[in-house]
Amino acid sequence: MAEDVHYFWYGSGSLPEYTVESIGRTARLGYTPTLWVYSPVRNAPEGCVTKDAGQVVPHEWFRTNVLDSKMLAGRKESVVYASFSDVFRAAVLFEVGGGWFDVDVIPLRRLPEVEAVVATCPRRLTGPYARSAPHFSTVPDGDINTSVMFAKRGTAWLGEYLNACRAYFEARNERAAPNSFSPWLSILVRKMPVEFAAGPLL
Repeated sequence: MAEDVHYFWYGSGSLPEYTVESIGRTARLGYTPTLWVYSPVRNAPEGCVTKDAGQVVPHEWFRTNVLDSKMLAGRKESVVYASFSDVFRAAVLFEVGGGWFDVDVIPLRRLPEVEAVVATCPRRLTGPYARSAPHFSTVPDGDINTSVMFAKRGTAWLGEYLNACRAYFEARNERAAPNSFSPWLSILVRKMPVEFAAGPLL
């Protein structure tokens, strides 16, 4: 499994405490955390490599389809940027390869040495994330959760996922997209080898 773990941050010039903790733990577990940003951050933790996000998703595309999107106007910034991370995670894994952690993921241990990982969540969670059934029947006991992903550069299903995410944002900007791109992701999950969408690790 690749040693590089990618993060994306857009917002204030300082990372939240939980993101600093996440990146720090990732480094202590032996991974190399890479933080992709469009503008500098002041408190990237030791061991973190900071890179220009425009190398992966050009800033012009980000500005046109996210910052200046009429469809996204008036929505909470946290919702907008969290949605954009779907595009960025697909792009960075397809073009660079390695791992992806959302900025609120706190890793407790290294992941198994396998070719690829797409995280799942147990369907029997309690509280606000509880579900009576999984999103996709191909997952034995849970939902797809893209907050943790590992894959090789150029993996075919990641390219399809990236194209779907880009199309979703571009269509939203033209007021022509569906409310969710779950149908696209559902199709992609069915194409994955079963070991890529295995039961929950925890």
